[in-house]
Amino acid sequence: MIERLKSQHRSFESKIAKVQDSINNDDIVHAAAIIRNMADKVTHHAVEEEARLMRVIMQKAKDESPESIRVMQEHNWVMNFFKNKLIAIENIYRLFICNY
Repeated sequence: MIERLKSQHRSFESKIAKVQDSINNDDIVHAAAIIRNMADKVTHHAVEEEARLMRVIMQKAKDESPESIRVMQEHNWVMNFFKNKLIAIENIYRLFICNY
């Protein structure tokens, strides 16, 4: 399970690089589409990983809780981005394009 989660992280990183390339090439719509397509996979991954971490922490690794909390905070930030910011970015971009 851990190897699969690590593999998924690498996949997410390569997709984020594609997002950055699209942004650098002023293709915001494509960047947003990549992110939107990632959203469900990232959310599922985050929930699964956090459940695994919390189980371990609760049972026997209380000294690892700061790292686990950091991971959960990162996942929460990404999920909030998907839910709140992505649509706002797309709308702002569309307004910008329509005005020029």
